Amino acid sequence: MSRIARTIATCFLGLAPWLPAPAAAGAIAVAYPIDGLTIDGDLSDWGSDHVPVAVDWTDAEQPPSEDDLSARFRVAYDTGHLYVALDVHDDVHVPSPGAAADWTTQDTHLLYVDREHLPRGSGAVLLELADGFDGIIAPRAAWDPANAGGSLPGLESAMRRHEMSTTYEWRIPLGEYIRANRTVGLDHLVLDRDSATEDDGEAVLWSDGYGKSQHSYRLGDVMLLEADAALGEVAGTLEWAAPSDDPLPAHVRLTSLAHPELWVSTDVDEQGRFSATLPQGRYRITSAYTLTEPFLQDVGVLPRRIDPYSRVEVTVMQRQQARPTLALRTFERPDYLFGEHGLLLDDWGPVKEQALDGFVDAFRRYYDVPGVSVAVVHGGELVYHRTFGVKNTLTQAPVQTDTLFEAASITKPAFAFAVMRLVERGVLKLDRPLRRDLVFPNIERDRRSRKLTARHVLSHRSGLPNWAWGGPGGWRQGDELQLLARPGTTFGYSGEAFDYLGRVVEQATGLGLAEVLQREVAEPMGMTNSPYALSNDQADDASVGHFHAFPVWKRRATEVSPASSMHTSARDFARLMRGWMQRRGLSESSYDEMWRTHTPISAEDRVHDDDWPQSVGLGFFLREAPFGQIVEHGGNNGDFRCKFAIVPEAGFGYAVFTNNNVGDELAHALELFLLQGRSAL
Repeated sequence: MSRIARTIATCFLGLAPWLPAPAAAGAIAVAYPIDGLTIDGDLSDWGSDHVPVAVDWTDAEQPPSEDDLSARFRVAYDTGHLYVALDVHDDVHVPSPGAAADWTTQDTHLLYVDREHLPRGSGAVLLELADGFDGIIAPRAAWDPANAGGSLPGLESAMRRHEMSTTYEWRIPLGEYIRANRTVGLDHLVLDRDSATEDDGEAVLWSDGYGKSQHSYRLGDVMLLEADAALGEVAGTLEWAAPSDDPLPAHVRLTSLAHPELWVSTDVDEQGRFSATLPQGRYRITSAYTLTEPFLQDVGVLPRRIDPYSRVEVTVMQRQQARPTLALRTFERPDYLFGEHGLLLDDWGPVKEQALDGFVDAFRRYYDVPGVSVAVVHGGELVYHRTFGVKNTLTQAPVQTDTLFEAASITKPAFAFAVMRLVERGVLKLDRPLRRDLVFPNIERDRRSRKLTARHVLSHRSGLPNWAWGGPGGWRQGDELQLLARPGTTFGYSGEAFDYLGRVVEQATGLGLAEVLQREVAEPMGMTNSPYALSNDQADDASVGHFHAFPVWKRRATEVSPASSMHTSARDFARLMRGWMQRRGLSESSYDEMWRTHTPISAEDRVHDDDWPQSVGLGFFLREAPFGQIVEHGGNNGDFRCKFAIVPEAGFGYAVFTNNNVGDELAHALELFLLQGRSAL
């Protein structure tokens, strides 16, 4: 599989949510009514009113040449149907190589359609067309053809090869969603192979960013207009109402006041300029998002809340250019809610419960986190559990007591606890080379890997990268790999290493990993609702992940991973925290071994900005605070962020689970509120 295809497939399957989420596209097209089309790959019946639009976005350093790959599409509609035609110029056409072919092995057109096209996100389906097959791939989305047997009744498609080009044509039945004066989401991914045998080729898209099946805001906008719609132009400027060092939001939204379902998002350049061609009428212009940096969390700029009343209205006139200026205001973070010292450092009571209620709700709203589940343990008892917000911004279904969240890397300490129980019984040995139980073929040729042990894995000194092949299970199709360092010599956080150790556990016990974790973690600690792989019923009740406020639609993961696959609620996870604080399920010596420093963390690898010494134990991160040792771990699956921390000798701790990509900002503020207070600011 080519690099491009591998990246796309990984994002589509939901296996790499840790990849940065690119901003929305800003790609806009116009569809007019059409009659009498025959879906046969011959576009002579389209006429001249439907102007082709270039498909030319690529993440490659060197974009493909016009001769190698270029594409343009047209779009139109009639009552209940959307029509799409794509012309691909390609000097080498690679058809299906045989019965085992899929869309990654040949030239393919992938077409994404979001019929609802809601401003806060909805769900796209993916249509694919290539030699010898067509079909629908629908993740768990708002509208899901898989519920009707994986087909759209009335869907038609055709493909025709010409001398130096290929034409793809679609008739897509969308019913009541296809009508004048509204917008639908649409995008293309054109995969071009240059050889049926070599790992090569390119891909181009209409708008930027992969993972469009998961993230509907990455689609372009198609305006369905009347045949005689008069067009004008908006050429505006975005600026801060007051001097600010914050980067300007990358996109603005323009919404018709007469037809609110007619809206588009468009790019803002570095000078704050934006433009769009729209049908005449009155429009409201706002930031496309409620945060200054809603997606990019690794650029050193904390997101800030944009005042929702920062807006401007403009009238678009036929063949005229409107020049509005949108001045944005932001809100300061509600720091006033911090106490003078950490909330958990004194006795617990109703006043503190109310203070924590107010804090979580205020910060959730500030960072626009859809849903939150929080638990607090004090005096060794669960003294607080609350849920806030919604588990899905599209349905507005509220987070409930037992709503499941992805625990992401918080799975690792739970798995480490299971490993230590197996070590105590002699099933595993911490310092026995793992290859004696199970060879890892992808690293076997690197002789250094033959010294790799469970201790190295649990203390993050394995030498393996975090995810070498794109996520759990990727090693099966992955290439050979050289370690980054000799095992035991240096810190290197690695989910890949935990997955290898998980396979060793299965080999040593003769049991599936889910059963091992149920026996060794859930049952002895009294956890009743923390599965390591979701059933269909559990998936229906679980929280949906979000990027900002946009739901992430992805296939239900079936791979049980000791690094990332646990689902839980704050209340159920608190049972595990209490068991650890009471040192249940393991001997005192095993707890001491698990929570002593194995890997010191250097200044450049620190994950906290306080001055307390930080290190790695066996499956846990450790900090030495004035009030005791903090035993902790965080989780980041991209669209879910979470954190827990316990202070065993003091008998208190907390867990917080959120269902979007900026939830770690809330979690960080929560830690300051509970453990440090105003002195940390």
